[in-house]
Amino acid sequence: MWFKNKQTKRRVTVVGCGKLGLPLVAVLSEAGHRVVGFDSNTALIASLTTGTVPWFEESLQGMLRKNSRKIRFTSDPKEAFMDAEFVLVIVPSPSKTSGEFDSQYVESAVISVARESEENQKKRIHIVIVSTLMPGATEQIIEKLKTTYPSKASNFELIYSPEFIALGSVVKDMTFPDLVLVGASDRQAAQDYSDLVHSYIKSKPHVAMLSIKEAEIAKIAVNSYVTTKISFANFISELCEASGNASASNVLNSMGMDSRIGRKYLKPGAPFGGPCFPRDNIALETYANTVGVSASIANSTRVINQRQSQRIVNFVKRFSELKHVTLVGVAYKPGTAVTEESPSLSIADLLSTDLDVSLLDDYVFTDRREELRQVISRESIGNRSRCVVLMVPDPKYRDIPALLHSESIIIDLWGDWEKIITQPSIKYFRLGDN
Repeated sequence: MWFKNKQTKRRVTVVGCGKLGLPLVAVLSEAGHRVVGFDSNTALIASLTTGTVPWFEESLQGMLRKNSRKIRFTSDPKEAFMDAEFVLVIVPSPSKTSGEFDSQYVESAVISVARESEENQKKRIHIVIVSTLMPGATEQIIEKLKTTYPSKASNFELIYSPEFIALGSVVKDMTFPDLVLVGASDRQAAQDYSDLVHSYIKSKPHVAMLSIKEAEIAKIAVNSYVTTKISFANFISELCEASGNASASNVLNSMGMDSRIGRKYLKPGAPFGGPCFPRDNIALETYANTVGVSASIANSTRVINQRQSQRIVNFVKRFSELKHVTLVGVAYKPGTAVTEESPSLSIADLLSTDLDVSLLDDYVFTDRREELRQVISRESIGNRSRCVVLMVPDPKYRDIPALLHSESIIIDLWGDWEKIITQPSIKYFRLGDN
């Protein structure tokens, strides 16, 4: 059932004011709730208190400014948790070398809530873990809470409810979800949190009420399935290219018309990257191995993805006359400056052994240009580069073909420029279609 609960305004504390936590502060305040943003990084809190967000995220700055009277930032845990009805924990859970997620920061945050809470508080606090954890990790945190503060354990309800969000579209992803996972052992606690979520979302998602472990498995399974679809599309692209006279775009478009398959993510293009997809796929593989289940699908997805960078490099090097190439788009996806697990950077490394490589990106800030080699401007691309590779399908880059000289070579991984090239002498290629 879908509904809106706009009547009850809650006191909510968000633990972690980073690139995911701060948008959560914003959307909760936009819905009318009183929100405290807590972070142990005092420099960050000082910056946020003055209204300065140290990074770019679409619509975030304006939303925070609009709702500033409903938001308070602090590094004092006593102040942060004093009156909270809900505490949402969205702190890092970095990957270990084993592929598992490290839950120590989440555990520390939960224990901190218990430590700073009053012994005889009248209202139970809902602690919601939004960070992605390994299956079984939340139950371990619950046991640690009971062991460390046995007299206070009954004051809390722990819920696991990870978000499906991506940097560059965090606010939109939070307010227009397709799916909401709520993992809880207490039905009323799950409903209470569902009410809070429905106060700020604007879509009509399916809300899956699950056990905690089911929600933990579902989160990494969803992302791993999406990566499987991406790798399958690139596998078909490889197949069509090797077969000759077959377009991967046509094949995949026709496949996507089948309602059992769907068109989302079924498109030839760059390998997947970023801070979530690669690690969630590995985490599912790791977890499966720990319970004695073969993770051959997740493994194959990763193998196919890893070979795409070299495949793109080989395609570029087919043009033996090239001395210089420009990669358009450095980030791992449109609309963000995040370069973690960026396919563009790995491809630039491989190409630079034989070619002069430049990068063009509208989201890379000036102080990061040296870190990311030579980031060139639009004004110089026409004279500087004969070959341009579109790595990221962002509408902001659709003016670039008009800036190129008449005998340029375009390698478009996404088919984004095919219909906007006006110079007949420009050689246009799409991986999987040529």
